[in-house]
Amino acid sequence: MELVLAGIERASAPRDVWRAASEMRSASVLDVCAAAPDIAEAMVISDGGRFEAYVVMHGGFDSFEVLADMVASCIGCASSQVMGCLYAAEGFDAALHALHVASGYDTFCATDSSPVEAMRAAYAASVVHGVSGACTKRLVASAVKFGTCSADRDEQALAQRRAVSALDLAQFVFDDLPKRVMFVVGENRTGEAVCERLEACGATVVRTAARDGAWRESLARADVVLFCEEQEACVFSRAEAKSMRRARRGRMSVVFDLTERGCVDAGCVGFDDIFVYTLADLQGIGGGEDAVRAPSETSVMQHAREEAHEYMRWFDERQSG
Repeated sequence: MELVLAGIERASAPRDVWRAASEMRSASVLDVCAAAPDIAEAMVISDGGRFEAYVVMHGGFDSFEVLADMVASCIGCASSQVMGCLYAAEGFDAALHALHVASGYDTFCATDSSPVEAMRAAYAASVVHGVSGACTKRLVASAVKFGTCSADRDEQALAQRRAVSALDLAQFVFDDLPKRVMFVVGENRTGEAVCERLEACGATVVRTAARDGAWRESLARADVVLFCEEQEACVFSRAEAKSMRRARRGRMSVVFDLTERGCVDAGCVGFDDIFVYTLADLQGIGGGEDAVRAPSETSVMQHAREEAHEYMRWFDERQSG
C-alpha cells in the first residue's frame, strides 16, 4: 500500500472548478473512498482556501489518475478539468506535508479553527464514514503532536520576548528595581516569564489570585503590577480616586496589562503617576525581539523531516509485516 495526498488549491484552480470544489462536502468524498476497492483508508480536509484528501491505496494503481477521477466524480466534472489544478504527493512527501499543515507552516485554515483542529476533525469524519484505519490514525497522531509542540514552542518564545521588553521598561522607570514591590494578579505564560526575570533581578514578587478588587489593592501597594487575567474595568469614582491617591502617596507605578483583550485602560485609571503598557506595547518594543529567538525555521523543518521519516518507517514495516 502507499500513502498519497491529493489536493486542489484555490489559486491554481479555474473558477468553475473551484466553485464546484468549494461546494463539495468532505462526506461525499469519503463515501466515494469507502466504495472504491483500491482505497483502503482516507481522510479529507477542506476549508475556504484548499481541499485535500490523504489516501492509503492498495498497490498496482496510478494513484494520481485514481485520485483525479475521484475528485472529478465528486465535483461533477471531467477528470481532465481537475488534472491542471491538482497537486499530489506520495509516501514521505505526503506525510511531511501533513506535519507542515498541522504545525501551521503550510498555511491551510482560512477560518478561526487551528490546523491541528482541522486534522482532528478530518480524522473524526473518516471514522464516521468507515474509511479510517491504523495508517491515517498514526499520521494524524504524529501531525497533531508536532503541530501542538510547534504552537507551544512559538508561544513560549513570544512570552520570553515580551518578558524581556517588560523588564527593559521596568528598569527604565526604576533604576533600583530590586528594591521595588511587584504584584501579579492571576497567571498566564507571559506573566510567568516576566516574574522569572523580575525575581532573577532580586525584586520581591507578590502573587495574588484574580478576584474583585485585586487590581485596586495592587495599585495601592505595588510599584510594578502585572495583570495576567481579565479584571473588571478600572474606573474610579471621585471618592475612590481620592482614597487611592492618599494610599499611593505620590508613588510612581508601572502596570503591565498582559491579558489578550486588555482589562486596564490608561485613561480610566486617571492617575498621572501610573503608566500602563499592554501586550501590543511590548510587541512594539524592538529591544526584546532579538533577546530570545524562536527556534530557526531550518531546525523546525529538520524536526518535521525526522517525524515524517519515523512515520514512513512505521508505515513500511507495517506493510512488510
